[in-house]
Amino acid sequence: RDVDRWKFNFSKISPKHQAMLWDQEGKFQQAKQCIRTNAQFFDDLVAEFEHSDAPPHLQVPRRMGGQAERVSLGDVEKVRYVLKNLVRDWSAEGSEER
Repeated sequence: RDVDRWKFNFSKISPKHQAMLWDQEGKFQQAKQCIRTNAQFFDDLVAEFEHSDAPPHLQVPRRMGGQAERVSLGDVEKVRYVLKNLVRDWSAEGSEER
């Protein structure tokens, strides 16, 4: 959704300004690929904790009928906050704080 919003916003600026951002479409595609890669990583991570041999407090509840459970906007914001902090803490930007 974010990439689609970026593309929509990009389409609203003048052709002159779009030309200044000549590789924007490539960046959109790269962002989509990164999102797919991250989604696969997290799917694999969750799959590791769906097994019954994981400690009870780490087990992921089974999905009912293959349907994903709805997630609240508040939970989404919490996850974004944690991920943003992980990136900051473990990237080159956060190296001085470590």
